[in-house]
Amino acid sequence: MWAGLKRTVLAAALALAAAPGAADILKDGDDVIFWCAGTEHGPRWLDADARDGRVFLTDQTSTFWRAIHVGPGDTYAFEFVSPIDNPDRKYLDCLTETGGVQLAPAYGAPYTGALWQIELDSPSRYALKCLGHIEGNRYLDGNTIDGTVGLAPYPGGPYSGAIWAIR
Repeated sequence: MWAGLKRTVLAAALALAAAPGAADILKDGDDVIFWCAGTEHGPRWLDADARDGRVFLTDQTSTFWRAIHVGPGDTYAFEFVSPIDNPDRKYLDCLTETGGVQLAPAYGAPYTGALWQIELDSPSRYALKCLGHIEGNRYLDGNTIDGTVGLAPYPGGPYSGAIWAIR
């Protein structure tokens, strides 16, 4: 019995070790799309509106986010690639004090919420953790029922929308 359990645990650990980390799937300057893995039926693609800075989920996407590796490790900023060029609304930004998500004009100080750490949840599924300096919920969370995007305290469980595929 223990030998079988050890083999199962070892196989799971090897699968996670072989799974691609952010460095394996994201390179500086890559244009990516984010697909919300929430368990409820509804919109799944991360989108935004450069006119007013709203971030939301939509049913289909032509929206790209440019990955900007700012280090260390798997720390990125994501620039909204839009036909509307609005310098005040460019980067995916979390507001940990309110649980909101918006577009910000820059990443880094004073917009520390526009820095994100990519965490492996399972093979090909990731959590995006906001690195903002103010305490609060940190994980990008898509609500597939109503299409809103906010922050969750942790990925998974009741926050299934805090798990993402990056393509």
